[in-house]
Parts: sequence; structure tokens; C-alpha cells
Amino acid sequence: MRPLAPIHVGPVRIDNPVVLAPMTGVTDMPFRTLVRRYGSGLNVTEMIASQAAIRETRQSLQKAAWHLSEEPVSMQLVGCTPYEMAEAAKLAEDRGAAIIDINMGCPVRKVTNGDAGSALMRDLGLASRLIDAIVKAVDAPVTLKMRMGWCHDSLNAPELARIAEDLGVKLVTVHGRTRNQMYKAAPTGASSAP
Repeated sequence: MRPLAPIHVGPVRIDNPVVLAPMTGVTDMPFRTLVRRYGSGLNVTEMIASQAAIRETRQSLQKAAWHLSEEPVSMQLVGCTPYEMAEAAKLAEDRGAAIIDINMGCPVRKVTNGDAGSALMRDLGLASRLIDAIVKAVDAPVTLKMRMGWCHDSLNAPELARIAEDLGVKLVTVHGRTRNQMYKAAPTGASSAP
């Protein structure tokens, strides 16, 4: 079997293009260091709320910590205010994050009720302003995680990906479900209700 070719996210070289996706409550530092030991090329921190990152809450600092063996590290941020997301991204970069990842995929109600996570896929204007603010705020490459769309009637991931690319995002990851599917697949041929 041929070895996988490295990928570049801006200036960041990832020798083994196997990425550990973030999941709150699962991908903490001990788990990530174990996964790195078994070959991940890039680890993404647990999702960190931009407001908590700015306030430097105990939990946000814990989520933002990583082990030297994990470098380079991508730090994932979630929020709905361009200014706060840009400020949180600057803090993450100042702490040494090699990549800033924007979460537009979280389907959890307490996130989407605040117009963050996958709720941003219903407001591409706000999503665009948020992406633009972050890209302009940091020198680190910015990536974006999203879903296919809010529901099967609004599969707008290709449109959001084009917007993100035009604004300077270096890599887009699509979670292959809609927000309404949460973490379960819809039956074949079924459409998710809004």
C-alpha cells in the first residue's frame, strides 16, 4: 500500500493526512495524545465557545490546552458574533494554535439556539461576515467545519464552501449529515423535517 501524501493547510504541513475531528466531551487532551500516538497527523481541539475563550474560563483554557506531541494543533471555535470570533481566534493564535477551525456544524440546540454552529448555515450573510472577520484577524490558516445543510430542503454546503474559499478559508470539512439529522442518518429516500 502506498503511503498517503502529505497535505498543506496554508503553510502547515500535515505529513499523515488523517485528522482527528473534534467532539465535545470526547476529544480532550488525553484522548488526543493517544490518537496522535497511533498516527493522526492533525488533532482538532474540542469546540470552544468564543465568549468563553475571551473570558478565559477554566473550561475553555482546559479545552485549549494540548501536549507538545500533538503539534501542529487546530483549535476549533464556535460563536455567532464576528468580533468575538475574531478576538477568540487571535487569542488561540497567540497561544500557539497552528490552525483556527470554525465550527458551523454543531447541531446541539443550546448552540444553534444562539445562532451558532450549524444555525449559521441558515444565515449565509452572517456566516460570511464571521469567516471574513476571522481570516482577517489571524495569520494562521483558517478552516471550516460544516454540515450538508440545515435540512434536506436546504443542502447549501457547496454554496457556503465557495463563500469560504473566496474569503480565504484553506480547508473545508463537511459532516455528511444535515443539522436535523443530528448524529443519526435519515432512512434512504426520506427527507428531514425543518
